[in-house]
Amino acid sequence: MSKKRILIPVDTSDHSMKSVEYVAAVFSASHTEVVLFHVYSQIEDFFSSLDISLDSHNVKMNDLLKKHQQAINTFMEKARSILKTHGFSDTDITIKIKSLQMQGIAEEIHSESKYHYNAVVVGRTGISQLNEFIGNTAASLIDLVNHIPIIIVDNVPKSNKLLIAYDGSENADRAVQSVGDLLADTTYDALFYNVVKSLKYSLVGIIEILASKKFETEYYQKQREAILEKIEKASASLIKNGFGNGQLSKEIELEVKSRAHSILKKSTKDEYSTIVVGRSGKKVANTIGIGTVGRKITGMANNRTIWIVN
Repeated sequence: MSKKRILIPVDTSDHSMKSVEYVAAVFSASHTEVVLFHVYSQIEDFFSSLDISLDSHNVKMNDLLKKHQQAINTFMEKARSILKTHGFSDTDITIKIKSLQMQGIAEEIHSESKYHYNAVVVGRTGISQLNEFIGNTAASLIDLVNHIPIIIVDNVPKSNKLLIAYDGSENADRAVQSVGDLLADTTYDALFYNVVKSLKYSLVGIIEILASKKFETEYYQKQREAILEKIEKASASLIKNGFGNGQLSKEIELEVKSRAHSILKKSTKDEYSTIVVGRSGKKVANTIGIGTVGRKITGMANNRTIWIVN
């Protein structure tokens, strides 16, 4: 089995370290290569844009640069140590540091991600050396990185359980494929969780005119039968593509008002620390696509890690 290559953009924040801890705890050390990627801005340009004279404050630019270099070196060594403690070898850990050349840090990360990576793992929030919230960077990366999965880490998981928000779409199947590829040789319990939005919230003003109770019953039954068939195929594919020995289960919830809230509620209630969603999904009438759901979940989830897969 070829090794998967994971890009971890980092600054010196605690949340960046959590993304390192997440990779160390979740991914198989024998099947994974890690690149710790740091982009530093030109500090001179930053202070120049503020029209602040550092000399008047007895601050020397070389001292600032030296302190930042020491901080990032300390961070990288700690990150390397965490990875090695979890079984990663020195040859599978690469440290890459470069100066900012593009418009922003997110653009630099996006450019780097095109070089044969299988996923990007980034902390949900944090702060960089120039007071730029990495949370903003993560939000930008959700839009920019659409060729490989982007994994938004809020905390290191306390359970080996993941919830796959599955709607039967092609993107949902690709999300399943990514789980199988990236979590090979691990022991994770996975739940295929499908949520069918209530017709009265999907077809406002129409359902009262056209739909009877019989119509609704038939609709939900057909939705359930169709998704069950797809889940069975997806489950078989997940195992075939290398998923570990964890248990697979499925659950379909009917007549809900909000997909995002239902998914978050389920993940919290049953302690699913990771939620996997497709970037965009199957749309029925005026229902909300899973891509929109994924964005809502990313914004609302606390102490959860979100996988967004194109």
